[in-house]
Amino acid sequence: RWYYFAIVLYPCIVTFGALINVAVVTKDFTATLKWLVSVLANIAVGVWSAITLYSTKHMYHPAECEALSMMIFRRSWKSILYETNGAFTTRILLAVARSLAGETQDLQQLVRDENSIQRLLNIYRQQLHRHHSSDSHAKTVMIKAATGNKIVP
Repeated sequence: RWYYFAIVLYPCIVTFGALINVAVVTKDFTATLKWLVSVLANIAVGVWSAITLYSTKHMYHPAECEALSMMIFRRSWKSILYETNGAFTTRILLAVARSLAGETQDLQQLVRDENSIQRLLNIYRQQLHRHHSSDSHAKTVMIKAATGNKIVP
């Protein structure tokens, strides 16, 4: 992870060097302060990027499905900056559910090619089939209103 340190350190050195340069060249505290205020947004983005880079929390997806790790999605820059990976993954999973129900427009907007869409849908169909078959072997429990809401096997 040494390269993380290099990625974070380089902008810090450049910004600090530029600050010294502005202070020496202008020899005016007000001009130096104005310059510093003008680059504060860039510094904030850099700090946020460093926090994100060092974060150990990765994109959420169901552990049993590696299909999402292999997909190439259409994601706008706005979405990358303002939407968390968890929220984006939730949009993908909702689009997959809608596609399994027959409405494929949302998934087509999120996934680049038709082959990837079909592969993703096939994997989720298999998971649904496995989940359904394991549920059919489970013991069925009913609640009967006539017995005072007692659980009856």
